[in-house]
Amino acid sequence: MTTSIAARLLTMLRGSLEEPIADIANALVSERLLRWAGHEALIAMSAAAAIYAILLAVPYLPSEEWGVLPACTIILAFFVHIGWSLWPVATTLPLWWRLRVGPRQAVRLVLFRTIARLLHEMEGGIQSWADTRGFVTRNALAVAQWTSATPSDRIAWQLADALEPRILRHAVRAAILALGPIVLMFWVFRWVVVYGGLLDRAAHLGPIDAAVYPIAAVIDLIAGTDLRAMLKGG
Repeated sequence: MTTSIAARLLTMLRGSLEEPIADIANALVSERLLRWAGHEALIAMSAAAAIYAILLAVPYLPSEEWGVLPACTIILAFFVHIGWSLWPVATTLPLWWRLRVGPRQAVRLVLFRTIARLLHEMEGGIQSWADTRGFVTRNALAVAQWTSATPSDRIAWQLADALEPRILRHAVRAAILALGPIVLMFWVFRWVVVYGGLLDRAAHLGPIDAAVYPIAAVIDLIAGTDLRAMLKGG
């Protein structure tokens, strides 16, 4: 097991460093998730505004179908956008499956690797500093490493285990906030398309049906089928 002076120093200062490290990690998680939430909110609100504009334009269109089809196309595009955004997450699923770890263990593993890499970089910095200070400093460092060094992996895992609950709780809260715009988008679709008059009240066209609707329209046009009526009928 690798030992280092940096790990020893971190062990001595652990009580005073845990809170600042947790605050920094929380800030980074919050910044990333809230930036994503703002981006998704902008897209969701733009899509919702476009659907509402379609509702306002329906009285001037030849038929309601001219409004339903564009609204459903927006829903399809929104699903494609969500799938594209979640693709990086999907690429990690095989790794999670092979490791057989849950979300908490995965967060702890990422923290462990990050802290271990930080300790390695700190130890390299200490060694480089000692190398520039001459023979006495190098030997003093060697003696200190031999007598006082602490296993790097052990302290890295202890810190990761202590920080994981705080960071995970903060990440869950931020993720819930970030998912709000997506839920809003589907609510606006139901409110405008179904209860707003683009569809008959007896029709059954949920978000999934709406995403399939433009594809069904193309098939109906090419093959002469009646898939759209089947979707509306539930």
